Amino acid sequence: MARPEKEYQRLPGRSSHSGIAVARKVRLWLGADHLLEVESTGWSEKYRRYFYRDIQSIIVRRTTRGLWISVILGAFCASIGGLAFYYRDIPEALVSLTTLATVFFILLLQNLLRGPTCQARITTPVGGNPLRSLNRLRPARKVLARVLPLIKQAQGPLPSAEIPQRLAAAAVPAFPEKQHAPAETASNYRGGIHRWVFGLLLGDAAITLLLIFHNSIPVYFLNLALTVSLALLTVIALVRQYRSLLPGSIHGLTWGTMSYIVVGLGIGYVQSIMTAIQNPRAAQNTWQMLKTQASQTASDSTFSFWLAIAAIVICLTIGLSGLLVLAAFNRAHDSRPTAA
Repeated sequence: MARPEKEYQRLPGRSSHSGIAVARKVRLWLGADHLLEVESTGWSEKYRRYFYRDIQSIIVRRTTRGLWISVILGAFCASIGGLAFYYRDIPEALVSLTTLATVFFILLLQNLLRGPTCQARITTPVGGNPLRSLNRLRPARKVLARVLPLIKQAQGPLPSAEIPQRLAAAAVPAFPEKQHAPAETASNYRGGIHRWVFGLLLGDAAITLLLIFHNSIPVYFLNLALTVSLALLTVIALVRQYRSLLPGSIHGLTWGTMSYIVVGLGIGYVQSIMTAIQNPRAAQNTWQMLKTQASQTASDSTFSFWLAIAAIVICLTIGLSGLLVLAAFNRAHDSRPTAA
């Protein structure tokens, strides 16, 4: 007895994202006369159908998200690998750091093998929606290769009279810019928090330069206070820049600052573990441990020295670039004519 033909065929691509305490998975399924998007949480499912006869366009564009993921994972892998090489004479540290570096390397390799990232958007007469399962370029191309012939078959040849209308519709951006708040609300924020973030980055570069030659309890606490302040202000800046009129370069520099903070905190945590391993007696007393860390300078080891140099270069690059872009943005904003 022949098996009945499946009503739906699963298409390549998948997306997993989290809401408030809920993990959601999105997949696309190929039906006889429509695409079916299924969003599941494990105990509930949400369906959205796109009939081939109604699909006006499916636009796919490449993004840089995968590149930034690789950069961050590569930075973690290289930093932890460098620490593992430096502490190679301590078996416990070598095993722990090598294992951690291997985990980040596997994640990096997985991200590279999945290929470039992308965004996909489908348009119908009732509007457009993102196809979240098509977040990698390779699966997106496979899906287009299977879906486009079905769309052509359902809609038939395009009449020549409709070509100008379709071209005019295609001129509208498939991926519209973020919808900003009303002009009077959006213009109220001119990047004040961001200015503090970029200024603190310059201060961090100065303190890091000082730590190359000198360290003490006051300098240690000053560096700690600056790091905490920078982290808090960066989080606030990320919130404030959402739906703001700030240029995209400011958005990217702010996310770069957050990546720098996360990597720095990770390296600092690993270095504190290594200090505790090398000084077991000091590790038993918080104050002794603090004094031990405050007595170390970046010039004590080659690895720490070049790590400090890299941190200074990153802070100066992001800080100065951010302040210059903000200044240009504010000058342009002040020169705009106001409505009578």
